[in-house]
Amino acid sequence: MTADREPDEPGEKFHCPACGYPGLGQPAYERLPPPPFPDLGDPPYADRFGWYSHETCCSCGYEFGYDDVANACGTPSSFRDYRRAWVAGGYRWWCSRHPAPPGWSADAQMRAAGLDPAG
Repeated sequence: MTADREPDEPGEKFHCPACGYPGLGQPAYERLPPPPFPDLGDPPYADRFGWYSHETCCSCGYEFGYDDVANACGTPSSFRDYRRAWVAGGYRWWCSRHPAPPGWSADAQMRAAGLDPAG
């Protein structure tokens, strides 16, 4: 299933709760609030935020409805733990189909979304 919420305005984008990337085409979960993101705790997130989009974040690679679901990926990953691993791996831009925006900064992206790069 996909999230029911549609963009309010043409071209509206949504934020990744794992890394803060502001370029998702739909909400990661239908009731996920916009940033700044507090610590959203541990999965399963669909129980609190509704259906997931199955979109994969181009910045960090988190797939909503896969990385956070135990039967899909083995051990579900919280946004916090995934972000820590992504940061430890050097903030590598994940999506090969879409290059990182010019001047992209993972630190600035996370800070803008209220996320702590350290976890």
